[in-house]
Amino acid sequence: MRLASVSLAGHPDRICDLVAAGIVDEYLRRDPETRIKCNVSGGRGAIFVTGEILTSADFDVSHLVQRILGKLGVYEAMEPFIALEPVVSEQVGRWRQACIEPTLVTGYATAETDSLMPAPMHLAKNLALMLDEKRKNDPDWFWLGTAGAVSVLGEGKHLTQAIVEVDHGTQPIEKVRQAIAREFDELGLDQKPKLQINLLGPSDKQGIEAKVGVSQGHILAYGQGLPAIVNPAGRDWHGAEVQGVWLARYWARKILKQTKAQAVMTELLYLPGDNFPSIMTARDERGNDLSKAVNLSREEIKDLLASWVKPGIMTEAVEANLVGDGHLPWEA
Repeated sequence: MRLASVSLAGHPDRICDLVAAGIVDEYLRRDPETRIKCNVSGGRGAIFVTGEILTSADFDVSHLVQRILGKLGVYEAMEPFIALEPVVSEQVGRWRQACIEPTLVTGYATAETDSLMPAPMHLAKNLALMLDEKRKNDPDWFWLGTAGAVSVLGEGKHLTQAIVEVDHGTQPIEKVRQAIAREFDELGLDQKPKLQINLLGPSDKQGIEAKVGVSQGHILAYGQGLPAIVNPAGRDWHGAEVQGVWLARYWARKILKQTKAQAVMTELLYLPGDNFPSIMTARDERGNDLSKAVNLSREEIKDLLASWVKPGIMTEAVEANLVGDGHLPWEA
């Protein structure tokens, strides 16, 4: 059995992730050499931002948190508490390194779908994107809240169930189910799994106003059964644990497109002090070594990072788990 799940934008954990990413992006905008690791948690009226930072930038983080929450549809009072402490002087040199401790990252790509993602994750992301777009752009969906989640189950390549959980205000649950089912039918899927909506009944209290969330949980980007990736929320892009994940996915896609493999798993190992992976391995679905099939040189890595890094990059990376592939430069 294969299972993939995607949280909607208003899920408490995802809100904390997006707040953390927005804080990092603002520091990077003001000082591109910023190094930061921060964590965001809270709900039910309070948001806590903690962490360490090395930067020349200075601004009102509390005000930024309020702005981000407003953009995410959180309008109830949420008081921020900020404790971002500067890195102590004797640790500055270590924080400037891309890799401080041995770091192993993975990437994956499969020929199952056009996005080169496993079929359950591909559908889960598309369903989540459909719900997000209806909420934002269709006045008839005024009732749809920001919180919720989409899960897709399958056996092998055959998808069996799609489970949707959403907040819907005072809209009757049967009308909610009918509206989502109509949009599901219009996706025109070759294989149509059984759709189940709000299995536990009506829901209107899944958001951060009523529940507590926390950032930086590991992300099962490819679904259960495949390695989790490091959550980039609250981290700057300089670190191996972030840029390495991007490179691993990029390389897996590149190898898949240029070989006859049906699936590719890549692993990149960084050692303390490394700016580039010390060891890079790639294998296909049969375990065959593809490490030398498609080269990824240091020069290409430099060029890729230079082309990827732009304002808002960390928020975009966090949002990628919701909106799906094709929206990020390393997914092209």
